[in-house]
Amino acid sequence: MRLTGRAIALTTALFLGGSGAATAATFTVDSTGNSSDSSIGNGVCRTSGGVCTLRAAIQEANNTSALDTILFNVGGGGPQRISISSSLPTITRPVIIDGRSQPGFVDVPLIEIRGSAVGDGLKISGGGSTVRGLIVNGFSGDGIFISNLGANVIEGNYIGLNADGSEAVPNEQTGIRIESPNNRVGGRTPAQRNVVSGNTGRDVMGGIMIVGASATGNIVQGNFIGLDATGMIGIGNEGRGVAIHDASGNYVGGAQPGAGNLIAANRATGVRIWGGSSTANVVQGNWIGTNKAFEIRVGLWPEPDILSNARGVQSRGDGNYILDNYIVGNTWDGVLFYDGTDKDFDPTAKSSHNLVYRNVIAWNGMNGIGAYVGRGNWFVSNSIFENARIGIELGPEELDGVSANDLSDGDSGPNDMQNYPVLTEARVSGSTTTVTGTLNSRPGKTYQIQLFANNFCNPTGFGEAKHWIGDTAVTTNAAGNAAFSVTFNYVIPRGLAVTATAIDPEHNTSEVSRCVSVI
Repeated sequence: MRLTGRAIALTTALFLGGSGAATAATFTVDSTGNSSDSSIGNGVCRTSGGVCTLRAAIQEANNTSALDTILFNVGGGGPQRISISSSLPTITRPVIIDGRSQPGFVDVPLIEIRGSAVGDGLKISGGGSTVRGLIVNGFSGDGIFISNLGANVIEGNYIGLNADGSEAVPNEQTGIRIESPNNRVGGRTPAQRNVVSGNTGRDVMGGIMIVGASATGNIVQGNFIGLDATGMIGIGNEGRGVAIHDASGNYVGGAQPGAGNLIAANRATGVRIWGGSSTANVVQGNWIGTNKAFEIRVGLWPEPDILSNARGVQSRGDGNYILDNYIVGNTWDGVLFYDGTDKDFDPTAKSSHNLVYRNVIAWNGMNGIGAYVGRGNWFVSNSIFENARIGIELGPEELDGVSANDLSDGDSGPNDMQNYPVLTEARVSGSTTTVTGTLNSRPGKTYQIQLFANNFCNPTGFGEAKHWIGDTAVTTNAAGNAAFSVTFNYVIPRGLAVTATAIDPEHNTSEVSRCVSVI
């Protein structure tokens, strides 16, 4: 008798003599059909028609306790579409579904799982599973929905695109929705990259959504989100690129090479964090608003050929970290702190105590950073320049423009409406440059002054913050006044514009000061 791949699991179990050991099975899908397994639980993937479908393979894998593998050898190889006419079984046991096993695979997924009006595509609740090398599109719900147990890996897939990754075939809600802990979406190598684009869920949905108290420790790395498979052309999701809702301790990007995502051309925000329970999330090392060639194309979705998200990063949560990103070329603000009054308004979200550190925030269509709510939002050592309005705006509403300092800084509002420094001079003398200025703020407190050099001054006269050049600390007297003089042991070229921000002991950061030209 000649054994087929579908019989391997049963034969291995018989050879072991029923010892009770969990034996990993391999089920090889060889049909684009949609039929169920003829005898679920017997260890053989076989429909009544004598073939192994994806549905039958999942049914068999759900009935073992080992880490099984589902491979593909459909139609002799090459691109194949599996049309799903009724909802697939939820994956309740750990399994590896490896589309790269399809003969002819070279870098580009070949196995397309096309849904219709059947809800979610792949549903994973058992934890410990891997989905790799598939095209998942056309579902009326989420493309992939992960719930309950975590530690799943989603890598090397096209979610919401056609077979060559060039056009949208939308999932109608979210591309990938996560409601469990410690999952990885993508990775640091090109082979692990997912392309999650073209999905049409709006409001809180979009490309990737991480939601709920259980959804912690998730990692989203190295993906193209809102772009085609080349990373060059926008095929935006109609909602957010990445959304984190009432979830904590998740990572979008990372510090390691290859960890950053490309997030562009999405109708709403590139990365949005909101909800009173959304804390300690890290957005790091991403390119947000541009493509692989770092092109800037700002417009309003769905204008053709744009790369801008509506906004770069928005935090309606507390204590999150926005680090080392390029946040460039977005339609409105680069970074936004705003509680809003729209239908997903959350009164428990205070948008406070967030850190925005060492980002490049440029060429956005409104402000570099707009902080309209919250306290203790710390903007430090960023490069903020050539945004359409001002570098940092504090105020109760958008478009207020530069806020005037008030005596002794007794006003309230976003970041306590921290006063900015007043620079008096930036002068070159020999091989040094000295910057002098004053700060009026709350009495008897020590403030961090950050200084920046810029190619030119913002048209408002209140500068930008392009090149961080150094810090100093000042302590205000009983009247709230302090003076400072900082000497740099190098020459800042004459004609450049120097600006400053002030940061209080609670990390409330001011708008950018009026600029002075180096003389």
